Amino acid sequence: MVYLTDDQGLSEPLLIEVEVTTECPYEEPETSKFPYNMSLCGQVKIGDVFDSDPNDKVIALCNNECVGMANVDFDNVTNKSNVFITVFGKEEMNGKPIQFRLWQASTDKVYDLSADRDIVFAHGAVYGCGDSEPVNLTTNGNERQTIKLDAGWNWTSFNLDLRQYVAKIDQIMTADQPWTEGDLMKNPATRHFTIYSDSLGRFVGDFDYLRYIYTYMIYSRDGNTMHISGNNLPADSMYVTVAGPRSDAASESTQRLLRPCFARRPHQGA
Repeated sequence: MVYLTDDQGLSEPLLIEVEVTTECPYEEPETSKFPYNMSLCGQVKIGDVFDSDPNDKVIALCNNECVGMANVDFDNVTNKSNVFITVFGKEEMNGKPIQFRLWQASTDKVYDLSADRDIVFAHGAVYGCGDSEPVNLTTNGNERQTIKLDAGWNWTSFNLDLRQYVAKIDQIMTADQPWTEGDLMKNPATRHFTIYSDSLGRFVGDFDYLRYIYTYMIYSRDGNTMHISGNNLPADSMYVTVAGPRSDAASESTQRLLRPCFARRPHQGA
């Protein structure tokens, strides 16, 4: 609220509303590439609450390729969140599972969605429409961080709890394009690295896990967009300690002053 005051000292309020918009990291599928299609009617929940933001989008994927997208449609009468998706496909997709993700426009976050039944592609199939119950699509706690990699070297970190010693790189990381032989990830802090092998179809090297406390150097020959899956960081993990020098008593005092933790945010680019 801004108050405008005239030369007589009278003030008038001026309400300024600002809406911050974000851009969905997924693009609409090119329908000309897909001769087949099927339909899905669903309901979207974030935890136990129906999603009510019409700017949010549900994305359907097959083999990490976007094959369908639709905005959330919140019904004020029934107080339920609906989504109606046309899933596009081709012959080699028949019988393949379809995964779903939710892009939340207000936070620019992407969540994995769990369906209450198996959804596989079949031309002309209809899921959750007509007499059958809508497909329940619910966030399962996993969040995805999308990071665009330029060709060459990139600096990046991960603002997610990546469950160290549980989820390996090839289980939590996907990419829009296939990795190429020689694509590389380095951890400068530990001096370890892992490199992509075409013959093995995965990254191999000195480490198998990614952690939010480190900054990584990532080399991509042709550029790519990577997606990292993890959980929200707990509040006590959103900070790191910056330690000062220990050369004398004065510097140790400085070190203690520096110890209050600083918020750590994801970043990228050289």
